[in-house]
Amino acid sequence: VEELVATHAKEMDRLEQERKLLPLAMNKLSEKERLLIQHRYSQGGTIQDLAETLGVKPDALYKRLQRIREKLMDIIQLELEVVS
Repeated sequence: VEELVATHAKEMDRLEQERKLLPLAMNKLSEKERLLIQHRYSQGGTIQDLAETLGVKPDALYKRLQRIREKLMDIIQLELEVVS
């Protein structure tokens, strides 16, 4: 049980570090990528709604958002490696 608690604590610390690095990672995106992520997550709408607004297919938008999220995680992972 102690090992499980320690593992959970390490995971929570890592997630907190990632959360703190998110604004830095967002600033490293292009303006277009940043705006797309902001529209998707701050507006609370669906991908379908956003796709209609942008005039693109939902599948294309979903894939574009997936690539941007992967890019954010790559930036965060690189920053965590620098810190470690």
